[in-house]
Amino acid sequence: EHRLQLMKLQSMIEKISGKAEGAEVEVGLMCLKEIVMAMKRSERDYHFQRVATEAAAAAARPVGSDEHLRMVELEASNAVLEAAARKLRKKEEELMQVEDE
Repeated sequence: EHRLQLMKLQSMIEKISGKAEGAEVEVGLMCLKEIVMAMKRSERDYHFQRVATEAAAAAARPVGSDEHLRMVELEASNAVLEAAARKLRKKEEELMQVEDE
């Protein structure tokens, strides 16, 4: 879903860029570009966090049970996804405020 939204936004930016006229359109384009960059950063951050979580779980594996370690991995993964979702909601709110102005 995240990847699909990212592609839709990039497509929208390309379409609007060719027809862009006026300060309001330019501001909107700039906001869309910021959202796309934030989405890419959150995706990258998620992958880095996932790798770090897997490495930590692999290092701890001799100490804990597989079920416990899997739960830790899932909780860490969920925390990363929730943080990314909060970032995207904040950017969406900022874009809505700009559009209302």
